[in-house]
Amino acid sequence: MLVADIRRKISTIVHEGVFQHYLFQRPVQKVEIMGIIARIVKPRKRCIYYVDDGTGLMRCTQYFSEQQSDIGSNDDVANLSLISLQLGSVVRVKGTLERTESDRENYGLALKVKMIDDCSRDRNMETVFKLEAIHLMETMYNKPYP
Repeated sequence: MLVADIRRKISTIVHEGVFQHYLFQRPVQKVEIMGIIARIVKPRKRCIYYVDDGTGLMRCTQYFSEQQSDIGSNDDVANLSLISLQLGSVVRVKGTLERTESDRENYGLALKVKMIDDCSRDRNMETVFKLEAIHLMETMYNKPYP
């Protein structure tokens, strides 16, 4: 999906203390975005990437356990991806939606990262991803949900 579609078209309701996200009455469980890393923040036990896809900026948070929070350990795959990702890298992020609220950000949607891939080697991937996202929004997601 495009970040602008996530921001404008996904509605959130709270049911028994759990946030539930919907796109045109369709439940949304997982989201995939692709864009350029515009900012990286590395507080303890997590890494926060701000990904810009040209339509908006999305906060993507990758959480780590106590053992994984040591960036120096080379045997952890997640830590290796942390070291290789830099500002300006083109990434594909898959994850679940979560609500955020902090002193610097408005209450809104963010991604809890399940997988992040560096796609900097093939710049065409970003264009193809955007075309597929637009096509899916026009042909599948806009249709009535059964």
